[in-house]
Amino acid sequence: MAVVLVVLAAVATLASVSGQKIVRTPPDGNVEATEKGVTLKCLYNVTEASTEEPVEVEWFLGGSDDPIEEGVSVAEDGTSVLKMKENYEGEYSCKAGNEQADFTVKKFFKLEKWERSVVVFQGEDHKLFCKIKEGSNKEGTISFAWYIMEEAENVTNRRPVLGKNDTHDDIEPHFKVFESASSPLESVLKIEDARYEDRAIYQCEASNDMNDVSSMQIMVRVKDKYAALYPFVGIVAEVIVLCLIIFICEKRRASKEAVEDEEEEEFNGAAGGSGAAGNSSVRHRRN
Repeated sequence: MAVVLVVLAAVATLASVSGQKIVRTPPDGNVEATEKGVTLKCLYNVTEASTEEPVEVEWFLGGSDDPIEEGVSVAEDGTSVLKMKENYEGEYSCKAGNEQADFTVKKFFKLEKWERSVVVFQGEDHKLFCKIKEGSNKEGTISFAWYIMEEAENVTNRRPVLGKNDTHDDIEPHFKVFESASSPLESVLKIEDARYEDRAIYQCEASNDMNDVSSMQIMVRVKDKYAALYPFVGIVAEVIVLCLIIFICEKRRASKEAVEDEEEEEFNGAAGGSGAAGNSSVRHRRN
């Protein structure tokens, strides 16, 4: 057992010494840029068992003999970093000594972002615009497809808005799909006379000849067309009820005050009469 462990350790040591010394990021060398550009990394990994001195990493584009200078920097751990914000498509290589690592960089392929959800009122028309993001790879033929999913369904459990034959004759009467008049790289889904059952998640998926795929989803919520009036009607009703309550309270208070005034007048009248009679009897006795 000990012999086996020694052999394995020796093999691992040889592998670390004789193996590829350049570590690249990403490991497979395939990079899809984003709107902000692209970042490539190469680390010339000299092992502790090696007696070689660190070698500077250089970057090259498309087999050129002239190294790239702009956008190259070195991180604290010795990693050589190449950052590009534009004109980044192509084949790149990082070299250090006799070692080389290759990269393939291509443009991003994305759709313009949507809102998370949208409200559509019953009986109204609404359009969903699916557009290729500016700066995306627009080479070749770009195709669009529309899908619909119930709110509780999974993304993989979807059905096409178009029919099985992908013809406009198979679209539901109040659904229409057409290309935008302003751009061939934009697809439009029109929902006509929206119904409650149209409430669902709608997905637009775009693809090209290079097998790039991008998709966006949006939740369409269908509400009663009079739903916007309900809050106003509620406020008006509250005001009317409040005015009625105030009116009734004021009327009761006025009635109560009138009764109290009458009782006070009767009391004062009775008290005044008894006082006059007493004064008359006193005068008679004096006489």
